[in-house]
Amino acid sequence: MSAPEPLRDPASLRRLLSPRSVAVVGVSADPIGFGARSISNMKNFAGPVWAVNPKYAGQELHGYPCVGSIADLPEAPDCVLLALPRTGIMAAVEACIAKGVGGIIAFASGYGETGLDDRIAEEEVLRETCRAAGLPLVGVNCLGIVDHVLKAGVTFMPEYPRMTAPPGGVAITSQSGALGYALMQAAERGFSVCHMTTAGNATDLDVCDLAAYQLTMPECRAVALAVEGLRDGRRLALLGDAARKAGKPIVVLKLGRGEAGAAAAVSHTGSLAGSAAAWSAAFKRAGMVEVEDFDALLETAGLFAKAPKPTAPGVAIITPSGGAGIMAADHAEAQGLSMPQPMPQTEAVLRAAIPDFGAPRNPCDLTAQVASNPASYDACMEAMLTDPQYGCAVIPVVYSHHASTQLRMEQLRPYAAKFGKPLIIAWIPERLE
Repeated sequence: MSAPEPLRDPASLRRLLSPRSVAVVGVSADPIGFGARSISNMKNFAGPVWAVNPKYAGQELHGYPCVGSIADLPEAPDCVLLALPRTGIMAAVEACIAKGVGGIIAFASGYGETGLDDRIAEEEVLRETCRAAGLPLVGVNCLGIVDHVLKAGVTFMPEYPRMTAPPGGVAITSQSGALGYALMQAAERGFSVCHMTTAGNATDLDVCDLAAYQLTMPECRAVALAVEGLRDGRRLALLGDAARKAGKPIVVLKLGRGEAGAAAAVSHTGSLAGSAAAWSAAFKRAGMVEVEDFDALLETAGLFAKAPKPTAPGVAIITPSGGAGIMAADHAEAQGLSMPQPMPQTEAVLRAAIPDFGAPRNPCDLTAQVASNPASYDACMEAMLTDPQYGCAVIPVVYSHHASTQLRMEQLRPYAAKFGKPLIIAWIPERLE
């Protein structure tokens, strides 16, 4: 068996994925057209932007200068967005090659995902044409990219300019464009997102290439990856190696785990899915953290992006609720996490502070009695967080009233600063989300 195709050199993708100049081909005067919506998303972008449409050459479209053709652009843009139907893509690609642009994004659908032999062949010709010219392609059948650091919203989704959250630690790569954009909007909930890419059919660049680029971004501290399938699943190992070298975790959600979902993945992006067990094994070998539902994807990546690295492999579970502690321990054990018992000196402090109906162990049931006594609570927290076995602590909290929640937050904040260990607070009531 031949070796897997190497990941694309991230340096060769920088112009395309973090562009300093953008051209949108296919912009019309219609404000709801894909081209118009895309160019309007660039309003906070500092670099030059051009519209391309021979009908409006020499005019302005949606506030940007319009030229008649790609050849007429005053310079070779870093990124060219092709807001064109499938029938117009190949001619535009040839023009981009002649111009020497940095890369292209193609929204067009109707290629291999249809299952039609001639469309599959057409997509293969497109792939080979781009690769022969060294022209990287995002898509086809995608929603584009967002570099939130540069305010480059190269996508037709209209909500991007309304985002006010500052850029930061999470990068998102999704095969599905709509799901990628749904994740991007979670930045408004406090998840600091720096970059988002959508692979679509992955005609040229797949999710592994795109995520590998994001790992090189200084703003990125973790990658959230939503994948339907790959032509060669062995590339996950290459991406895992890149993540280890970068010291940045990848959290992954596999779409199409069941038979119906796998069949849908073929018709959605033309992806080969494979068994759920095989994918889970591949993710584990690659050192990725797999989650099983959409909501957990960004929650987990956001945690990794915010938290310092654990100082040891052991996890301490500390809670005033015995039931919440048991539930957390079940989840930790299911994920193969280490939950060592306290060292003798730690246990001695816990036994002195916790009533006999509590649990001076791991998970540590402080009881409500200790939780309401600042001195006892402080002694127990200090003891557990000083124990060198524990590199992080999980603190399930069952309060639902806003005032109680804020009080507990203020009480816990100094411990995180003092010990430099991740304190992972799990709010049990969903209403706090």
